[in-house]
Formats: sequence, C-alpha cells, structure tokens
Amino acid sequence: MNDLQIYTDEFLLGDLITLDAQQLTPDYYVLHYAEFLSQYVAKARPSGDTLKDYSIEIKNFISWCQSHKAQPLALQEQHCRIYLRYLAEKNYSSATINLKMAAVKTFYSIAVKLGLITKNPCAEIFVSSFDSSDDNLKFLDDNQIKYVGEKILDEPDEFIRKRNLAIFMLMAVEGLRNIEVHRMNDEDINFELNSIFIRGKGHNNVIYPCHDTIFAIKDYLKIRPALKKDGVLTPTFISLSNFNRGQRITRAGIRWAINQILTLCNLKVKGHSCHMLRHSCATNLYQATKDLRLVQETLRHRSPTMTARYAHIYGKMNNRQTEKISPFSKQNDDD
Repeated sequence: MNDLQIYTDEFLLGDLITLDAQQLTPDYYVLHYAEFLSQYVAKARPSGDTLKDYSIEIKNFISWCQSHKAQPLALQEQHCRIYLRYLAEKNYSSATINLKMAAVKTFYSIAVKLGLITKNPCAEIFVSSFDSSDDNLKFLDDNQIKYVGEKILDEPDEFIRKRNLAIFMLMAVEGLRNIEVHRMNDEDINFELNSIFIRGKGHNNVIYPCHDTIFAIKDYLKIRPALKKDGVLTPTFISLSNFNRGQRITRAGIRWAINQILTLCNLKVKGHSCHMLRHSCATNLYQATKDLRLVQETLRHRSPTMTARYAHIYGKMNNRQTEKISPFSKQNDDD
C-alpha cells in the first residue's frame, strides 16, 4: 500500500467524515491538516513523496507559529513575510525556501477553500529565484564529468563504487533528477529495449539511455546484495546505512553520496548538488549537438523556454563580445 492510499484511507475513515460546518474549526484544521492534503494537492492526485514533503514543511511552519504563541490561521501577510525572512536567515537555498513556502501557501489555500479564512496571507509572497537564473546556473563541463567518473572508479568498496557510478551516469549523462533515481525500480528497466520507465516529477516518461549507462546499471545489479521489496516493486538503488539497510535509498542518501563525490573532487558548490549534474547533462549535450530540441527531449522539459537557458549559457561562454574592444586582444592585433 503506497503513501497516497494510506492518506486517502485515513481521510475516509477519520472523524472528518462526520464533521459539520460548525465542528470544522481553525484549531481542528491546524491539528489535522494532513487529512485534507490528499484532497487538494496536485489535483487530488499527489504522490506519497509530495504529501510527505508538504506535511513536513507545514508541520515546521506550525511549530514556528507555536513558538511565537500564534494561531497559524490568524496570521497576516506581514507575519508570513517574517517567516520568509526567518528561512532566509537560516541560509536555505532559494529552491528550498520555494518548497517550504509552497507548502505554507497550500496550507492557507486549503483553509480558504474550507471557509476558515477569507484570504491567503501568502498569496502575494514570492521568493527570489536568483540561484536559478541563467548566469548563476552551476554545471560541470565534460572534462570535469570525466574526472568525477574516474574518481568514483577509485572507490575500493565494490558495492558503493558500482552503485554510485550507476547513479552518477543516470544524473550527469541522462539528466535524471534525484527523485527519479530514488523512485526507480527493477521492473521499470527493460534490458531488451535498453529503456527505462521514469516515474517523474508530475508526469512519467520512457528514456533510452546510452550503452555506457545501461552497462553501469547492469554491472551494479550483478553485485547488489539481497534487499527488501517495496510493496510489489523492487527498488533499484538501495542503502547500506544502519537506518534503512537493504531498503530503497532515500533522496537524502543520494544527495549525501553525490556531495561526498563532488567534495572529493573539489567540485562541491554550496547550494548545488544532484541538480547540478542535470544542468551539466543539458549544457554539455547542447555543446555537443547544438540541438535544443534534443536537449528538451532528453531532460523531458514540457516548455522549450526552460531548455533555452542552456543555449543562452553556451552562447555567452563562446561569444565573448568584449574581446573586440580589449586593448590586449589578439583579434585586434590580427586586424
């Protein structure tokens, strides 16, 4: 049984089904917000991961409110902006703050729909996306990617070496997200067609990895130790930590592994980890092919606008127009 089914069953069997409008109070909602999430998040079809993430972030927000002796549904916009400033002072990245505030906005959006408040106090609050702008998009070039791959091969532990190489290839060469690697199952891999069904972010796809990636996955699966099934599915990538040994590796576990590798290579950038490998895949693939449509299909972007960022970066790197006016430019000497 998946997380969504558990949430749905709890909703149907819980006290909420017997509540009338007078019983549904602000205090009740704050205590039982999780009962409502599955009905309002992601068009009432959220994944278990999404429900878990939203529940955690809303719980953190409620705890912050309680620490200030405030009823969350009594807060105004200025109070939510104080919470935003609190998150910024904790040195979270813009992407993390966006996730946290999205959960809080959803918390209030549901309260509006339930008639508990008249206006979402977070509706006009937007988080700066400086970290995700074109000029601050971090990636590794093809030589750095090769260097990281070679460092992974130096790992003496066979399981860690082969698992991490397969994960690295899926992210840096095929452009997969952390969550997509986390969700991957053996049943999703078709070795006859050399294809993988990707349980993606909001929608699913089938990808056709290069032979090196397929080889890395096969090589890892040959030595993978016995594991516990995740329901009817077999998680492809597992953990050896004491916390969840033999079970599906967590997204935090994947992030930790990649951070360790990048740190070993002196390539770790603060605030950037797994997603930097996805950016690397896109940027290097465009540099090799000059085909934006191909990059869009590989990264499975719905909009070409997102993909165009990588062409913009490449163009700026390779067309340094100010060289035309530099007094030390060789181009001026040639003229």
